[in-house]
Amino acid sequence: MLLISISSKVDYNVIAKSCNLWRNFDDINSSWKSILSIIDYYDHHQDKHIPTHGPGHWHDPDMLVIGNSGITLNMAIAQMTIWSIWSAPLIMSNDLRKIAPEFQKILLNRDVIAIDQDPMGKMGRLAANVSGISAYVKPITPLYGSESSFALGFLNRNNRTIDVKFKLKNLGLTSRSGYLVKDLWNPIPPIRLHQNDSLEIMVPATGAAMFRAVLVGPNRMLKENRVIGKLINRIPLDF
Repeated sequence: MLLISISSKVDYNVIAKSCNLWRNFDDINSSWKSILSIIDYYDHHQDKHIPTHGPGHWHDPDMLVIGNSGITLNMAIAQMTIWSIWSAPLIMSNDLRKIAPEFQKILLNRDVIAIDQDPMGKMGRLAANVSGISAYVKPITPLYGSESSFALGFLNRNNRTIDVKFKLKNLGLTSRSGYLVKDLWNPIPPIRLHQNDSLEIMVPATGAAMFRAVLVGPNRMLKENRVIGKLINRIPLDF
């Protein structure tokens, strides 16, 4: 693997031809302010970053600070959510000998890791801001024809819990057959929603919520993709 640390003025198309991974912003530290500054930078430059991000050539927003001092559980979930929406490298910076079990659980969430490591390697996009909540959308597998499934991330930058409602079609989820939507941070049974339905979310203060919305397709195709998901051990589809 080739790794490069670069300045902000660069042609990513050129870099991607010979480099697998690159840093392009300030070093992270164990603070909410630092995490948000990186998210702000990536949001602002997403139209430039997304086309040059994918298998073999990755933008690196820096290490995970989950489990380090100064980071709450909500902040840890927020960073893990957004980094996984971006298909970013999940490089830990903590002391594994001392990490608390609750932070270890965040780092070992298989459903969230599967979103980060989805075979398509797409970088998710900031799609909307509603009531102080930033909504991110990432195309993922399984695919049916020209339609994809999606991962959804919702970031709360505020110091209070916010209840918000998003209509699926406003986030680009427009399949007429609908989606099976699963909460990836809470053990809640999945629900079936259609494009005109709304997803009602309570997003914790300085935290995030994350969902996987899997296309509802023909039974035969769904069964085949369940088998594929188990074989590659990337996208568990057992609802």
